[in-house]
Amino acid sequence: MPSQFRDRGAGPPEVGSTLSRFRRRTKPLRGGEVKRKRTEITIETEEVLVVRRSSIHRGWCRECGTEVDMIPMSDARNLAGEGREEGWHHHRERDKELVCLKSLLKSL
Repeated sequence: MPSQFRDRGAGPPEVGSTLSRFRRRTKPLRGGEVKRKRTEITIETEEVLVVRRSSIHRGWCRECGTEVDMIPMSDARNLAGEGREEGWHHHRERDKELVCLKSLLKSL
């Protein structure tokens, strides 16, 4: 018996326990339980809003209390959809009805 086992007062290592550990580790390779990987993909998207500069008017919004960009009501309805006018700041300038772009974007 080697000296390392005599010093500790133990016998040779158990072959059975080593063999069982080996079998547990190689079970998937031998056709046992197969662990399946699951991949989850999350995609985030953002919307880009492009408004032609020619249709934007600069003006004072009384509700915001600041100078803002304003767009015609027809463009605002096209962007947001019909019937979504709640929360918009409306302003009449000359012969056009304008919507505060800041309030329009907040409502989306």
